[in-house]
Amino acid sequence: MAFRFAFSKEALEGQEEIGEAINPNNIDESTLKQAGFNLSSNEMDDEYLFSRMGGFNVVFRSSIIRITFMKLLGTGVVAAVIAAAGTAGKSTTWSLGVCAAVNFIACYHYHFIWQTRLQTYRGTQYDKFMSKVGRVSSEDKALIEQEKKDDNQKIFWQEINVDGLRYSDWLVTLVLMTLDLGHLREYLYVATKGVVPKLTIAKEWLAAFQSLMIFAATIFRFYCNEGRSTKGRDGKFYGPGIFTFIMAWGSFAASCALFAVIVNGLLGGIPDSATRLAASLPSHIEADIICLQVLTLVWCGYPAVALVARLGHLGLPGNYYNASWSTFKDIAFAFLDITSKAGLAIFFVLKSTWVPEEVENNLIAQGEAFLNITYY
Repeated sequence: MAFRFAFSKEALEGQEEIGEAINPNNIDESTLKQAGFNLSSNEMDDEYLFSRMGGFNVVFRSSIIRITFMKLLGTGVVAAVIAAAGTAGKSTTWSLGVCAAVNFIACYHYHFIWQTRLQTYRGTQYDKFMSKVGRVSSEDKALIEQEKKDDNQKIFWQEINVDGLRYSDWLVTLVLMTLDLGHLREYLYVATKGVVPKLTIAKEWLAAFQSLMIFAATIFRFYCNEGRSTKGRDGKFYGPGIFTFIMAWGSFAASCALFAVIVNGLLGGIPDSATRLAASLPSHIEADIICLQVLTLVWCGYPAVALVARLGHLGLPGNYYNASWSTFKDIAFAFLDITSKAGLAIFFVLKSTWVPEEVENNLIAQGEAFLNITYY
């Protein structure tokens, strides 16, 4: 049974009632056009377009990645420049350096995702996995069907490739971001003289748990193909075996459990707003706490998107990936990456203007003396 949601009658032909639940696998550019949207690429003649790859044209899909790439690159460059200038406090300078590394690593992976969505991935050696410019005549039904079949195979390969790049990115950037947010939590412990308690789990351990979390997620996504059906020698598709099913969903559950430990480790014990108000913490410290909470909790969107996309493929063959769900993932993960990676860089860039170097360094020195510890 396919995952379903409500969409208005005007947006789809053949729907009998307004608000009738539809199969999102049937949503494509024509659906959006009927709903009132008109993409600029729709004004181009078909001979100048790549194959629509099942639902959304190449120009539209690659633009999502291009915007994300440029946002990450821009914020990474600014963070790197301010970190190199050394005009911010010690803690903020360290965090800016990590943010720059995170965004540059993300840009490296997004470069290849951009190539994949633009159908130019790594040149001629991967041509057979890329779509070609120009579409067959709308009057030749046999060629149209062959093109659709060819597109389906390419979409499936490209989704594996793009997800592989995403997981490779997360394996590095999430570890660094955990260290950065853990560093922020340690700074809050010192700067507030213990009002914000220290981490119950060292940030290095939380970063290691991130690696284990991504490893478990790769078992679910790649080694078990999300617990989807398998193709037998007779060409028919069968449900996953019990071992595959347990391994797939067990690894997904394990990654979620590790994620819960990481989130609790970073946020556990932070006093509520009333307690913080009573402690008369500076406004920039309050901003640090809110940043820590928001940019940790935004990570919840990643497993949610993966799960929703998997539910969208219930009942579909294991070698098929719907182009509309693929586009949904591009948009959702791009939003999450901009919010978390670029957002963290933007916060520390702004913090370098809010909190003078001497103010932050004095808070650290006073906190170290009060707590009788050495933070730097």
